[in-house]
Amino acid sequence: MKKKNITEAWLEAVKAIASEGKSVKHEDMILKEITNLILEIENPLDIGKPAPEDKHFIDELKRTYDIRMIPNYDFPEYERIFNYNGINQLEIVIEKLRNKPETNSATISLIEPNVDLKNHLPCLCLIDYKIKESRLAATVIYRSHDYGLKALPNLIFHSQTIEKVCNKLKIEPGTLLCHSISAHICYLF
Repeated sequence: MKKKNITEAWLEAVKAIASEGKSVKHEDMILKEITNLILEIENPLDIGKPAPEDKHFIDELKRTYDIRMIPNYDFPEYERIFNYNGINQLEIVIEKLRNKPETNSATISLIEPNVDLKNHLPCLCLIDYKIKESRLAATVIYRSHDYGLKALPNLIFHSQTIEKVCNKLKIEPGTLLCHSISAHICYLF
């Protein structure tokens, strides 16, 4: 799905999951799920606003899923970006891009196998930045992505991070590609 801004992409994904998703059981929940959903957001710094015809739809989502529209949240995997055993991975990525703009290794990993495989794998697995045609392209990969509760604040977080990297490198943003291996909405039963 290719969309201009974050809200458009998120809304289109939620509508697709609601209408085309398959019902699958996961632990104590029923998920409405689409596998390998890929969003391409042309302007990731544009959060966007829902169109008037989407207001009722968003109000229903808020009521049903208690969606958080403002990125004032605490997702544990984000700590691994800024403090992964004392390492700020984002700062290292910025330095790599500054020193070698052509690098293919400006990648943030969020999985720690010796800890996560025994407990809970982070939903966000990888963030990758590349400078292509003098613009910052970002790709994020989620193994599991709840579009009812977490996807919109996640995308807003990535927008803010892209803006930070662009400002430090003095370059323009390119696209944000978000690959959600399990894009879903949760239903408790």
